[in-house]
Amino acid sequence: AAAAPPSTKKAKKAKVAVSPTPSFRNLQLPVASFSMPPVTNAAVTPKAASPKRSTSPQHDPAPPAPSLPIPTATPAHLQWKNAVIATRENTSYAIAFNFERYQKMEFANGISGPSDWITSRPYGKWCSANPSSIAIDCEMCETKDPISGKSDNKALCRISVVNADNRDEVLLDTLVKPLWPV
Repeated sequence: AAAAPPSTKKAKKAKVAVSPTPSFRNLQLPVASFSMPPVTNAAVTPKAASPKRSTSPQHDPAPPAPSLPIPTATPAHLQWKNAVIATRENTSYAIAFNFERYQKMEFANGISGPSDWITSRPYGKWCSANPSSIAIDCEMCETKDPISGKSDNKALCRISVVNADNRDEVLLDTLVKPLWPV
C-alpha cells in the first residue's frame, strides 16, 4: 500500500504570505516643486497663546513652533496671508502639524529615513510662474487584500490638483490604481 500524500492543509498554510500594507510612497506619483517666500522680520507668524489642553500619549503637546514664513512675495500670495495666520493660530495646529514628532516616530519605526523628508527651496525667480497656492482633493476607496483579507478603507483612488488662484486651471486630475482590489 502506498503512503498517503502529505496534508495539503499544512502545505497551503505555509505558502500564505501577508501582503505589505499599501503606502502612497509606493505609488511613484510625480512630485512638483513648491516653495514659500523667505522669512523676513515683517513676515513672521504672530505667536499664538499656548492652548491649555489635556494630553495623552497619542497627542503629545508640540514644542514651541519655529517662526514660519508668511506668503507675502506677490499680491497673489498676500490674499492667502490672513488664512495662513488664522490656520496657525488654531489650537489644533501645533499638534496636527508637529512634523518633528512625526519624523522621529517614522525613523524609530523604520517607516522612513532622512532622505524621505524634504525641505522646500526658498521662493525665487525659478518658481515665480507657479501658482501662489493650489487646492488638492483626494478621493479614497476601500480595498481588500485578496490573500489575507485585510481591508484598507483609506486607499487613494483619485487625486485632483487645481490652481487656487484660477480654479478653472486643472494641474492634475488622475485616477490612482490602489495596490489591492477595490
